Amino acid sequence: MFLTKVAQAQVRLNLILNDVAEHTTLLNDLKLKTSFLSKEDRDKELTRVFFDIRQMGYLTAAADSIVSDSTTLNAYIRIGNLYQWALLKRGNVDEEILSSISFRDKFFSDKPFSPKELAQLLERIIIHLENNAYPLQL
Repeated sequence: MFLTKVAQAQVRLNLILNDVAEHTTLLNDLKLKTSFLSKEDRDKELTRVFFDIRQMGYLTAAADSIVSDSTTLNAYIRIGNLYQWALLKRGNVDEEILSSISFRDKFFSDKPFSPKELAQLLERIIIHLENNAYPLQL
């Protein structure tokens, strides 16, 4: 019996920040993986990185360019500005609903904008309405 071990080529991901002076600690916060067994895994990591950056409030983060060869992908990215909540008002949502889901506008003032937090807030409103017979069935 012959056993052979096939060495799998590693593929790499390099992120190059075009606005690095403003975001020196951001890469550490992302816990970036740089070595992968497949290009698919590498591409998933790049997608995750952009998702995480945007969740931190950098909504305009984008790749300026991506250069790749058979083993390495270099993504030149611009993080952009940190978006902050200016003001989140109750709008046309009843005060009773907001109170029941523990909404407090102070939780959103002068903090980094988080798409995830906004989605969670909307989800809590929808769940409340669904559990309390809204819309009313006639």
